[in-house]
Amino acid sequence: MKIVDKERPQLLPLQWVRGPLWDGVWIHSALWLAPIILWLCYGYDDPEDSPLVLLYFGLTALFWIVTSVVVGGAIGAALLAIVRSRSKAANL
Repeated sequence: MKIVDKERPQLLPLQWVRGPLWDGVWIHSALWLAPIILWLCYGYDDPEDSPLVLLYFGLTALFWIVTSVVVGGAIGAALLAIVRSRSKAANL
């Protein structure tokens, strides 16, 4: 499928953020996340009693663990690079 630019008559390729899979998972997450949430809440009067709470807790914990490892690793690598460059400069 192509999109036609009205000012220029040639056909343009479809534009993706990072590709169709990336767009499908992150940008269109409501299409696959909403049925999971509804399925987990099905049969419960109060959503706080359903397994949905475990999903929220698990995803939140996973997010913060991964974020702390990535950010902590980046800060550690930057500090090591700074200390190493200063120690090399002091030895010269």
